[in-house]
Amino acid sequence: MVRKRVGEYQRMRSAATRIQSLWRGYRLREANPRIMVKILQKRSKEQQKCIHRLTREVKTLQIQMDEEIMIQKEHADSLSYLHTEVRALKAEKAIAPKKSPTTLRKPRLSTGPPAVDVSKFVLQEDFAYLKAEIEYLHQRLEEISRNPVANNP
Repeated sequence: MVRKRVGEYQRMRSAATRIQSLWRGYRLREANPRIMVKILQKRSKEQQKCIHRLTREVKTLQIQMDEEIMIQKEHADSLSYLHTEVRALKAEKAIAPKKSPTTLRKPRLSTGPPAVDVSKFVLQEDFAYLKAEIEYLHQRLEEISRNPVANNP
C-alpha cells in the first residue's frame, strides 16, 4: 500500500515537473524577442527549403509533361497517317473489281482516330497544384520577412 502511494507520488511529481518546465519554456519563448527572431528565421529557412524543393518538383513535372505532349503529338501524327492510309486502301479496294465472293463485315460506326491518353491532364493538375502552393509559400515568406514578431502563429 505504501509502495503504491510512493509510486503515485513520484509519478505526480514528475508530471508536475514536466508541466512546469514546459510552461517555463513557453514563457521564455514568448517573453524574449531575440528568441522569437531566431525561431522566425528558422521557420523562414525551412519555408525557403520547401519552396526550392517544390520548384524542383514543378520543373521536373513540367519536363515530364512536355515529353508526354511530344510523345502524344507523335502518336497522333502516326495515327492520323495510318488512318489516311487505311481510308486510301479502302477506297482502292472499293474501286477495284471483286475477284471472288467474300463474307461481308459490318462497317464500323466511327472511323475517326482513337481518343487521347488522359495522363497529360493528370500532369497538368499536379503542375497547377504545385504552382499554387509555391505562390502561397512565397506570399507567406514575404509576410514573415516584413514583420517577424507579429506573424507568429
